Amino acid sequence: MLDTEHTSHTTYRIAYHFCYIPKYRKMVLKAGLEKALRTLHEQIADHYDMKILEQEILPDHVHMLVSAPPRYSPAQIAQIFKSLTARELFRQFPQLKKQYWGGHLWTDSYFVETVGSKRLDAVKDYIRHQKQMTMDL
Repeated sequence: MLDTEHTSHTTYRIAYHFCYIPKYRKMVLKAGLEKALRTLHEQIADHYDMKILEQEILPDHVHMLVSAPPRYSPAQIAQIFKSLTARELFRQFPQLKKQYWGGHLWTDSYFVETVGSKRLDAVKDYIRHQKQMTMDL
């Protein structure tokens, strides 16, 4: 069940499932970069009063289940995560600049869906099992 969250003037129960990919669907989200991205997601969520309910980072895409205050639109949430992680990953991993000489790590597009309390567990399971599903292919 999705917890009810509170800000100073709002009570809400909102969750979004996001999926986004690196440009050219390059398999760059591996090893140290994956760990750094996971940490960045948590730091960004804390800073913006969001909660990451589930996340899975595969070499060529990211899945996140995020609870966020209603002051942020889904487009703003995607922009916050994608822009801040790109900037910091380019700083931490200078070799990325060779693959992404244009300075853009993520594609402009992304997938987002709202997740109700009844579907929350199903989406969490889907995200958790992404690595296993891609290995089965």
